[in-house]
Amino acid sequence: MTRLLTIADVAVRSGLSASAVRYYNRVGLLTAHDRARGSHRRFDEAVLSRLRFIRSAQRLGLSLGEITELLSIRDGAPSSAAEELLHHHLGTLDDEVALLLELREEIVTLLLRHARDPAGTPHVHESN
Repeated sequence: MTRLLTIADVAVRSGLSASAVRYYNRVGLLTAHDRARGSHRRFDEAVLSRLRFIRSAQRLGLSLGEITELLSIRDGAPSSAAEELLHHHLGTLDDEVALLLELREEIVTLLLRHARDPAGTPHVHESN
């Protein structure tokens, strides 16, 4: 049997505040098990993966409504708008990946330039 986590456990393990975990539960992004033992909400450990998904989606600029739509697909109950939303965000992600790859290439170029001295010759690292 998997161990059920309290809000405090979830907060510590996810890096979120307890109030954020409560908020996500209140708006329906997280589902707690029946309250037991002193009326505390308990969460399955799978909630940690779900929170990583939510946080990643938020970093990409998705609204909580859009995240709710995407989670409905994960949960096996997609809405009619879900496929369109997936295609849209897949395109957005592809654009972001392309920009990140361009930035990476430029940073590598800058590192190579920085490794040269003012005369344009590469630094030689001496080993003892």
